[in-house]
Order: sequence, then C-alpha cells, then structure tokens
Amino acid sequence: MISNIQFLRAFAALAVVFFHTKFLLWGGLHTDFQGVAIFFVISGFIIPRVSQQGSLEFVRHRIIRIIPIYWLATLFFLFPVGLKELTIILMVLLPFISPYCQHHLKQATRYFAYRSTKPRWILLVIVIYSMIQMNPKLGLGNFLDSLFFIPEMSSGNKIGFPILAVGWTLNIEMFFYSIFALALVFSRKLAPAITALVLILIKYLLVSETCTGTLCFWYGHEYTTYFIFGIGLYYLFEVAEKFKDRISLSSAFLLAVPAAASYLVINLLPQDILTNRLVGYLAPPLLVFAALTCHLAGVQIKWKPVILMGDASYSIYLFHLSAFTIFSSIARHVPVPDMDTLPGMLILLAMSTWIAILVHQKLELPLLRTLRRSVNPPSLLATSLPN
Repeated sequence: MISNIQFLRAFAALAVVFFHTKFLLWGGLHTDFQGVAIFFVISGFIIPRVSQQGSLEFVRHRIIRIIPIYWLATLFFLFPVGLKELTIILMVLLPFISPYCQHHLKQATRYFAYRSTKPRWILLVIVIYSMIQMNPKLGLGNFLDSLFFIPEMSSGNKIGFPILAVGWTLNIEMFFYSIFALALVFSRKLAPAITALVLILIKYLLVSETCTGTLCFWYGHEYTTYFIFGIGLYYLFEVAEKFKDRISLSSAFLLAVPAAASYLVINLLPQDILTNRLVGYLAPPLLVFAALTCHLAGVQIKWKPVILMGDASYSIYLFHLSAFTIFSSIARHVPVPDMDTLPGMLILLAMSTWIAILVHQKLELPLLRTLRRSVNPPSLLATSLPN
C-alpha cells in the first residue's frame, strides 16, 4: 500500500463532500478541488499495479470491490430519512448488544443468507418494489440502469444521473475496468498501454464526430483523460522505483513541492482558469505525481486516522449524500447552521466521514472478506481489502 495515495483518496472524497455543501471560498469560488479527477488518476495508476492476475480474476475482484456496496448505498439512499437514522443507530449500538443477543442475531442472519434462499429473494424484491413505489419519479428502468451502470442522456444532450447521483462516475469507471479486463486477455504486460490507446481512440472518434452516440459521449468524456494520465504515472513510477535509492530527499522535494503548489494555485484561482483544458487537466496528475515522488523519497503519511479515511473513501463518496439528507432532517427540528456556512460545512464533513467509517468498518469490510473468501482461499486474500 502506498500510504500517500490513501491520503489523496481521503482528500478527494472530502473534496467532493465539500463541493456538495455549496460552501464558497473567497471571491465566491465554488470548487470540488477536482476530487473526482484525482480519483480517476489514482485508478489509472493503481489498477495496473494491483492487477497481476488474469482477466477473469480481475473482473471478479472489481465486481466484489465495487458493486455490492454501491447497490447497498443506492438502496440506503432511497430509505425514508427515519429508516436511515434507525439503521445508523443500530450499527452504532451493535457492539454494545449482549453477546447472547449478538450470537442469535448472527445465527439468524446466516440462516437467512445461506439457507433460506427463497425468502431472501422474496424479501429483496418486496423492499425494491416498495422503494420504487415510494418515489413517484423512480421507474424500474431507471432503477436497473442505475444498478448496472447503464449510461443515460438527459434533455439537452447532458449526462443523465443515476439514482445515487455520484454513481455517474462509476459508469465511466466500470467502462475503464471493462477495457482493462479485455486488454488483459491479450497481454498482462501491455494491458495498461492498450487501455490508454483505446481511450484515446474513443476520444478521437468523439472529437472528429465520427461517433456521436450516447456511449461515445459517455466513454469519451473529458474525465477519462485522467485514466490516461494515471497510466502514464504508472509507467513512470515503475521506472523510478528501480532508481529510488538514488532519489534524495532534496531532489524529491524539488519535484514534489512545485507540483503540489501548482495544483493548489490552479484550484484556488478563479474557476475561469480551469476552462483552459491543458491547465485543468494537469492539476490532478501533478498532485498524484507529488505524492508518489514523496513516497519514493521516504516521505510517507502514516497517521492512522488519515489512512482509515483513505480506506473508507469509497464509502465517504457513496454515502455522503445520505448524510446530507439526515442533516437536512435534523435541521427541521433542531437549529443547526446552514450547510453552506463554515460551521455547517464542517459539521457535514465530520458527519459524512463518521457515517462512512461506520459503514466501512461494520459493513464494507465484513462484506468484502466474506465475498472474497467465497472465491479465493484465505491464503490468497489481499491484505489491503479496499484496493
């Protein structure tokens, strides 16, 4: 695990939460600090590093890592506010329930999950149908499109958001995984390069108007550029690792500090600067480059709370909108600061992080262990599950 990357994951997730609070910085600046772009650069870098297995193993690993918790986050988002609050309270109280109650609760859960197949599916269908009926704007087609990462276009030829709005990035991410999986069939060594070339080709088809359909619009989206940058950093890092003993702290800082400073300057200046495509595209890979350079020089972030937030970054990203709805519900009964004020923004950052860490520890990690154990022997399980 590269701990500096975990720090960037935490930063990117909180940057997205910050953006959704609608808090304004000086001069009315409303920014997400390119949090999604940072995630995509990290994906382009990490996926080639952790994917030393075959195509089928890669697909299985990605499905287990991405889909179950996303589906649960989507269903949780559809819960009425009171049920969301009750779920969180039960997760908090679970460790304090007597061992006798915990034992019988686990026994009932195992029976329901592994032996009672028909009731399990019947209940799931009832829950999903109830959720759809409670939301008049939600149709079965939209629900299935959201769950299975099927891209849609809204009026005005714009991206159509899934039920869980932040899931639109997963539509693009899953396409990236699909290309990479196909590339692995041809060559494990060349898979990153093949993936980058396919992404570039799709962009060319879109820009040249050779392909103007929904799929080209989605998969040629400007954000896929960051996958390409990440793949480039992967190759650069592979070479740099061979010479890391020659990288001094001072030389690393000469590279990392200007790169990180450039990212901050680009994102803290008025948003007009990001309309310059070249400048805007360079900022996230510069930040990831700075983190990797520091790692090679031995400057690594080891603070456990930061690493924990990095591990929980996917949960932060998926569940923070539910935290917002709970916050809004509380605001109807208790005087709390507006979310676009400094206190409100800080409360939402803390609340989103706390809920996400709770979900990560009580739900995401046990789910990942169970699913990975079902397809791999325990000795082959990854030590760092959140990858």
